[in-house]
Parts: sequence; C-alpha cells; structure tokens
Amino acid sequence: MTCVLALAEVFRMRRNRRTLSLSVFMIGSDLPRLPMLSHSHCDSSFKKPKDSNTPSSSDENVLLHTSRWTPTLLDKLDVVISENSPEQIIKEWSLVTLSQSVLKDIETKVLKTSLCLRNMDFASVEELWERTRHNKNLVKLLQPDDFHDTIGHSHKSPFERSSFYDFLYTLGCVLNVVEEKRETFKWQYELLFHKFLQMFGMSSMHQPLVSTKETQILGRTVGSRPDLLCTTSNPRTHRPILIVCQVSKDSAPVNETDESPPNKKPRSNASVNSASTSCHSPACFCAPHVGGLLVHLDRSATSRAILGMTVENTFVRITSLHVNKDTLEKIRTGDVTRSVQYEVGEQRPRFFYSKPMNYLKKEDRNELVQALLQINTMQKKYEIE
Repeated sequence: MTCVLALAEVFRMRRNRRTLSLSVFMIGSDLPRLPMLSHSHCDSSFKKPKDSNTPSSSDENVLLHTSRWTPTLLDKLDVVISENSPEQIIKEWSLVTLSQSVLKDIETKVLKTSLCLRNMDFASVEELWERTRHNKNLVKLLQPDDFHDTIGHSHKSPFERSSFYDFLYTLGCVLNVVEEKRETFKWQYELLFHKFLQMFGMSSMHQPLVSTKETQILGRTVGSRPDLLCTTSNPRTHRPILIVCQVSKDSAPVNETDESPPNKKPRSNASVNSASTSCHSPACFCAPHVGGLLVHLDRSATSRAILGMTVENTFVRITSLHVNKDTLEKIRTGDVTRSVQYEVGEQRPRFFYSKPMNYLKKEDRNELVQALLQINTMQKKYEIE
C-alpha cells in the first residue's frame, strides 16, 4: 500500500512539473523580445552635455567649406536676404556707369539676339532631347533661315557666329550623353552654361582651372571652390572677379521606353517644371552660395560688392553680396559659438537674388541676355579706364 501511494505521489509531482513548465513557456512566449543593443545605441544614451562656449565638431565641419554651409550660419552672420530684379542687382553692383546711349545699344542687341535664337525655346535639356531623337541636326533645328542677315557683320552684332556654333556643338555633345546614359549630369550644365556665357563675351573658367580659395570667417579658415568663375580679361590682377557661379543639378527623368513621336507625347508637368519648382525657394542655394561670395569678396573687381550666379540645370539667378569694410572685419574675427554682434544702425551683410531665368526658354532669355551684355560692356569700359 505504501509503495502504491509513493508511486502515485511521484506521478502527481511529474504531472505538476510538466504543467508548470508549460505555463512558464506560455508566459515567456507572451513577453516582448528585448532589442539587442548596438554600439550606436550605447553612445546615444550617454552623450556629454554641450558646452555652449565651445563649437561642436559639426559646427566646425560645416564652417570649414562653404559647400556645407546651412542657413544657421547665415543667421549667425545676420545676413539680410532680399529678392530683386536682375537689372537692379547689376545697377547696385555697378562696376562702372553706362550712358543712356550705351544702354540703348544693348537693348538693340537683345532684340537681335531674340530673333537669332527664336527657335531655341525649350523647358529643359530633356525636352530638347525628345525633339531631336529622330532629327539630330541641331543647326537646322535651332538656326533660323534669316540668321546670317539678322546677326549682321558689324560691332552691332550681339554675339559672334563662331561662339553660337560652339554652343550648339557643346549642346550636341550633352544630348549624346543623354542618349547613351538616359541621364543628365552636373558637369554637363557647367560646360553648357560656360559656353553660353562665352557667346556674350564673358571670360569664364571652370574646374579644374578654378582653385580653392581660403579666407577667415568667424575665426576659422574657410575654403570655397566655385564651379565657374567669370573674370576680367586678365585673371592675374589683384581684383579680377566679375561673377562667382554655383552650379547644381535637379534630377529630371528621361523617358527610356516611350518611342511615340515627341509631338504626340503628353508633356509631363513634373518633368518640365521640376527645375522651376525647386528654384523658387532661396533656401536650396542660399547658404553655400553666400559663403562662396564671402570668401571671394576681396577679389571682386569692385570693393562695393561681389556679383554671383546660381545655375540649376538651365535656370539662372543673378545674385550679389554687399558687405562694407567694418562689417567684413567683424565677420572675419567673430566667434563661431555665437552670432556676430552689430551696433545699432550698423549695416548688415546684404544678399540679393533674382528670379530664375531659363536660358533655353525664349520668354526668360531676353532678361538674362540683357544682364550679361551689361556686365560685359561694363567690363570693357572698366578695363579701358
């Protein structure tokens, strides 16, 4: 009897142990699994408090090259930012004063340019590529029949024939890359705008000829390397810089599969207007460009201000930065940990920018061409005087 009771107790204990094990397993399965901690999790949990009197490494890295500048730095410098017309920006930059007769002559050249380039009316390089997929003769497409009669042979000509054909040749090379790669690249827009500038007498250089320049800003050595640099005819003078250009590319898709004729394709508002949409906000270009202008300010052809341009795809803005001597000294010797302090009534740095103008688009081009002809005419008069 005792043996039977003992065996029954053993079986009861085993049954209870199985039930307990099963219960533990089921409870454990309902518990959330703990995440595995990585090195980054541990680091983020034990950050040292910032010392407000010392700049963070991110502040240092952003400041050291203007390509990394953010709007926060412009706030520290207290830069006043305003939109203005291209004409007014150039007038306030004013390398030299142009007479009314000279300005009238420039207007005549603008009208001639409009007639000579009237067949070049496209929203983007991608749209032009679609138009030339089955007819690759750019000269036949873009040069009007009366081109030679319109452009003339005298000093009244708005540009040289050779520079126009050079621009078309470069445009053809760019379209070849679009054909092969189904994509556009930043260097294409740099080279294309470089050739467009040369059509109107501008002396410009692009990388690798453009080197990195350094200056002191907020007590640190800051470097900047523009994409394009327009100078006087002698780039070795002390103040040769006319325009500092920043080029960027906003991606627009190229249709790889649609083989229907371009004139029967529905135009995509997203692709056609992508550049103009992204150009509307100055925040997308402002900080790095202002930094570049500030670094090159002491080499501007005029000490009053420095002229600039931002190019996004084929959209161009004219810009300028005005900084007087006392303000510039404060900017150079200021403290990176705090904003530049100005006296009451003391002039802040002033940055002006124009609306974007598409040099492939007929309705935009006249205003840009007028600005370029004015700058080039001022340059010639400046070098003679």
